Formats: sequence, C-alpha cells, structure tokens
Amino acid sequence: MTDKVNEMSKPERYIALDGLRGVCALLVCILHARLLTHLYPLDFIRNAYLFVDFFFVLSGFVICASYSHKLNNFNQLSVFFIKRLGRIWPLHLLVLLGFLSLEFAKWYVASQYAVDSQTSAFSGRFSLDALFTNVFLIHALGIHDSLTWNNPSWSISVEFITYMAFAVICLLLFSFRRILAYVAITIASLVILFNVMQTNLDLTYDYGLLRCFAGFFVGVLVYRLKAVIGLNLSFIQGSVLELIAVASVIYFVAEFGANQWSLLAPVLFGLIVFCFAAEAGVVSKWLSGKWVQLLAVLSFTMYMIHSFILTLLWRVIYLIDQGQGQYIKSVDDAHGYNQIVQFSNLYFADLILVCYLLLVVASSYLVYRFFENPWRKRFAQFAHQYVAQSESIKTAPVKSEG
Repeated sequence: MTDKVNEMSKPERYIALDGLRGVCALLVCILHARLLTHLYPLDFIRNAYLFVDFFFVLSGFVICASYSHKLNNFNQLSVFFIKRLGRIWPLHLLVLLGFLSLEFAKWYVASQYAVDSQTSAFSGRFSLDALFTNVFLIHALGIHDSLTWNNPSWSISVEFITYMAFAVICLLLFSFRRILAYVAITIASLVILFNVMQTNLDLTYDYGLLRCFAGFFVGVLVYRLKAVIGLNLSFIQGSVLELIAVASVIYFVAEFGANQWSLLAPVLFGLIVFCFAAEAGVVSKWLSGKWVQLLAVLSFTMYMIHSFILTLLWRVIYLIDQGQGQYIKSVDDAHGYNQIVQFSNLYFADLILVCYLLLVVASSYLVYRFFENPWRKRFAQFAHQYVAQSESIKTAPVKSEG
C-alpha cells in the first residue's frame, strides 16, 4: 500500500511549463489592474484574458500525465477527488472570507457613520445568494448573470467539474474509446462556443464550463500525442522552435484576442505546451530560472488573491477621490472595460502597477507558505489515509461465529 501512496504523490513535473504558468499568471494580474499605464494600450495586455485558456490546457496536460494511468478504481478516484479539492478549495474559502470581511466592514461603517458609498454592502457582485454558490464551487454554471465575489474564481469552479469529468472517463472507458471521448468533448465544446460567442472567447460565468472543457481536453490530447511521438531536439533546434512559439503567442493574442478567432486559443496553446514540454531551448532555460520558478510556485495563489488586493486598492482610491473624478475615469473602451484608474502622470501609474505586483507576489508567498501549502498537504494526507483504511477493511479476515 505504501508504494501505491508514493506513486500517486509524485506527479510528473515539467519545469519550463511551470515557468510559463507563472509568467501568464503575472500577465493576468497586470490585465486586471485596470490601470492606465504605458502597458495598457498594448493589445497583448488588453487581451491577456486568453492566458486563462493556457491554464486550462496546461492543467489538462499535467493532470493526464499524473493521473490517467492511476484512475482505475473508486479508491483512486476518491484520492483524486480529495487532492484536487485540497488544491483549490482552502485558498478559495480564505479569499471569500477576506471579501466577506470587507463587506461587513462596509456595512458597519455605512450604518454607524453614514459614509457614502457607490453600492450598499452585500449587494450586486457580493450578494449573499452568490456567496452560497461560491462556497460550493457552482457559481460559474450560469446561475448568476455576472461574476461574483472573487471574480477569477469562476475558473476553478468549472475546472473542478472538469477534473471530475476526466476522472469518470478514465474510470469507465479504456484505450481507444477514452481518446474518442476526449476528442468528442473538445470538438463539441468548440462548436458550441463558436455559436454562442458574441465577440471573443471571454466567457466566464455563463459558458465558462465549455471553455474549460475545450482547453482542458486539448491539453489531455496533447499529452497523449506527446506520449506517442514526443520531441527530440538539439539546443539550437529547440531554441528556434521556442522563439517562434513565443512570437506566435504574442501575435495571436494581440491580433485575434478581441474577435472570434480567439476561439482557436486552446489549439494554439496546445501546440505551445507540446513545444515546451521538450524543454530543449533557450526560453526553457530562462523559464527554469530561480525567480521565474518562484512565480511558478506562486502562480495559483497570485491568480486567486490579486482580485482581493485590487478591491482594497480601489476602495482606498475611491475614498481619496471622494467622487471627484480625479483618479477614477470612465472610458469608452472597445474591449468592454467600463472603468479604469487614471493618474495625471503615466510614470506614476507605472510605479503604482509595480508596487501592486510586488504586493501580490509578497502576499502570495506568505499565503502559500503559511496557509495554502499546509492545507494542501493535509488534504493529501487525508486522501492517502482514507485509501489505506479502505484497503485494510477489504483485506481484514472475517471472524467466523462459534
């Protein structure tokens, strides 16, 4: 039993791909800052929402690499379920508690001191019914008509359901039928997304599950493809291929992220994952560096807490501004952004952005070290104890009567 536990606790690791996840998480944090900086006019930054699709593709690739050959019975399915829940749920609840504290503080200040606010506490995005659906990770299934509480958490809502769909497929289907299921889900998701898209792939609380299905199962198929053919490249060959891949992503996100061609993002990111899984070139070497790997470790934490930090910053700015419009400006933005924070000096805005990013990274480090990682380990330990107990019950001798 110990050997089985150790086997399930050592997932396959791709250092360069981890580094890419860290860089993409940082880009998403920059996008959501909504600060009018020198970076803001760049279409590559304004379309950085697409990197969530890279997360989905990479997740499918890594989960398939780590678990597709292990999900053969209900005990292993239970371990998978508990460990995946431990990966996302504790941090999700922590951030929800943070937002809940802000709403209570807002309600208390408004009731005691009659301080004017744009919206009342526990309304709109922060309604109590949405809190219930957030706790149970079902808030991105078309239940609400907007994003709620911690905006980025829509993706973990749909990703957790996708995890379970993958696990059930692995448990019930084998060999060629399993691959057919992956292909069918991917194609069906892309076709439906194409028919419901209004402008681009930025679908979240409504069709986010289909978006996740498309990206995740592209990643699964890419892993199966890699297992068949792989890539054996020299450093020069790998470097050329990786540089072309990076240039392709920059061009695609900038040029097509705002229109219906963005539907092809999961396919492109699948090719990128296939390329960097070889870890053969100069970009992979850079992605393996100490500081990029720190971002890799903190990527999920950064993604989950940056909206809370931004909410704090926006509320401070609103109090300073007092509705005078000196900092908060409404803009007519073709990308659908209703409001950005604008300062009189772009270089000062750049400085604010850097400080915000440093705050996100530093906060993520503390949260990861003292909360997220310990709780992840607790869930993993519980999962293995559960399986050990189940196995011992099955193998325990039956005492005969008399």
